[in-house]
Amino acid sequence: MILKHLSRYAAFSSISLFGGADFAYAQHTGDNAVTSAEDAFGTVVGREDIGIYSDSNVRGFSPGAAGNFRIEGLYFDNEGCCSGHLVDSETIRVGVAAQGYAFPAPTGIADLKLKSSGEQLIVSPTLSADSLGSLSSEVDAAIPLAHGLSAAFGIGAYHNRSTDGGGSEGWNISFVPRWKPARNIELVAFFDRNNVIGQTSQPTYVPVTSLMTLAPGDFLPPRIPRDIYPGPGSIKSNSHNEDFGLVVRADFDDWSVRAGLFRSLTNGDIGISNLIYVQPNGVSGRQVSIYPLGLGASWSGEFRVTRRILDGPRQHRLTFSLRGRDIVTTYGNSAYGNTIITPATPIEAPVSAIINFPKPPLSFAPLTKNLTHQETLGISYGLNWKGLGEISIGALRTHYIKDVATPCPTYTVIPACVPDNHSISDLWLPSLSMAAPLAKGLAVYTNFVKGLEDAGTAPSYAVNANQLLPAIHSRQWDAGIRWALGKKSTLILGYYDIAKPYFDVNTANVYGILGEETHRGLEVSLTTIPAKGLTVVAGGVFSRPRVVAAANVGEVVGSHPVNQPDDTGQINVNYDLDFVKGVSLDTAIDYFTRQATTLDNAVFQHGAVHLGLGVRYKFTVAGKPFTLHVSGRKLTNQFYYFPIGSGFYRYNSMRHMEAYLTADF
Repeated sequence: MILKHLSRYAAFSSISLFGGADFAYAQHTGDNAVTSAEDAFGTVVGREDIGIYSDSNVRGFSPGAAGNFRIEGLYFDNEGCCSGHLVDSETIRVGVAAQGYAFPAPTGIADLKLKSSGEQLIVSPTLSADSLGSLSSEVDAAIPLAHGLSAAFGIGAYHNRSTDGGGSEGWNISFVPRWKPARNIELVAFFDRNNVIGQTSQPTYVPVTSLMTLAPGDFLPPRIPRDIYPGPGSIKSNSHNEDFGLVVRADFDDWSVRAGLFRSLTNGDIGISNLIYVQPNGVSGRQVSIYPLGLGASWSGEFRVTRRILDGPRQHRLTFSLRGRDIVTTYGNSAYGNTIITPATPIEAPVSAIINFPKPPLSFAPLTKNLTHQETLGISYGLNWKGLGEISIGALRTHYIKDVATPCPTYTVIPACVPDNHSISDLWLPSLSMAAPLAKGLAVYTNFVKGLEDAGTAPSYAVNANQLLPAIHSRQWDAGIRWALGKKSTLILGYYDIAKPYFDVNTANVYGILGEETHRGLEVSLTTIPAKGLTVVAGGVFSRPRVVAAANVGEVVGSHPVNQPDDTGQINVNYDLDFVKGVSLDTAIDYFTRQATTLDNAVFQHGAVHLGLGVRYKFTVAGKPFTLHVSGRKLTNQFYYFPIGSGFYRYNSMRHMEAYLTADF
């Protein structure tokens, strides 16, 4: 989810040709993602989000998984952040949004903006529910405490139910105090805690030719009911995330200083791999494995100084940055005795047939420990020349160290066991962005950047489940135009070319690098108000994702990467009824084309079209604003399996209703 508005990063950043205004999110009753959107690439307003991109998918890749998070523009290592009570909005800085940004990254940066507060007291309770059975109760508040001192506070309790019949309970709390000791100095601290209790394990379906050999099958699983949990209900996990930090801003004449220090932690008791092996005749075998969820904890931060120099129609900007992170993670696989295997049963077997297995005694081997240290020095020069355009040239020098300590089994004879792995990388990472006006309302842009990114962890269904993967090199080039078609319409058209290593499971079910993946394509966004009260936001991606297998891979790797459709699109419409005060209607249509589901491209999943309809009613009670929003999601109720890896599937959400009621006091 993202908020794609092209705001100025700091008081002394260059004035972008694509500049926009920040949004304020103090009042929940005014939330409307469609009317707030400046483009179709993604907008988040409160609990509403629209758009073709998010922090889990930008041009087919995930800026979140790559570790490209920022808080208030400052480098942040995200191990589990953040709740909606902490974050006002999220901006993906890619394409036009990367203009004027000192240090971009391939496939985008997810820039989080913390909750705001000021001199006005606002308390916003929200109740929500859906037809799947989920319920939530939340309260957000912006509280003035003293002159120059205020705080945002949020708390929520959740009863979550998913389309597979499972779910969890949970609660979270956040606190964001702000202090302005002087007009040009601000300190912002934050604390966020999120607890998940009794999380069921989402089932993963694996087609096989035989339950005896578990040889992969080139077919899709049969359709099954989507609201029956396949168990086992007696095995659930608990986890929590905790994040806190401090951001300092100071502006002195032509100098600005930004600094941030952050702590991010995620921890839990167990992870659960819930595999359902399916034969062509629909007979299945169930395997549930339990592994230690492990710990992920990091310190990260950045110190940044910017110097602005005015020279007639020219504005120069020099930026120096020092950032770093230290991460400790632990992980392990399931041990003997921590796996349950059921007898062969029909895939649609009643839940009672498998749900009441007792939780087995847990005995885990010692955990693997990973230590990651990275420090990066950056320098950037930006020039904004009035009437001619802008250019930004930057370079990062990064020093990356990874130490992995894997305990040897007690029966292994040294030196046959080599448990430790130590790697060091020292790299220069350049970036270049340019933009220029071509005519009134029409501007062109281009960007190039190289990056060193985290590759995340191996998924739960792989043999090396939860294993931390090595850092990877990536690069991106893009170019496009932004055309303001009058005051009420904007068209953005861009081309991009991205390359990264290709990850998936091989025939031995080991998750790792199998080749190089490139994504090339066109992206388009149109926002327009064609008539009074009518807002339309439409966007699409028309791409060519492809894979070239590595020379040393001894298996068939198809040219289409798994789970990458060529085309996706979305249209969102909001219409304010002029004959019924306070009522508006909204419509959402999104689609995607077919996608490969196996590494060798032997199986493809068909595309789909989804429809959503909603009605919003704004009213007052005792002079206080209220908003009731009711919507139907996935109204076409199409059923399909989507791949989460080669030959591993989950099914999509079913048709359901959602509603929330919020007020501002």
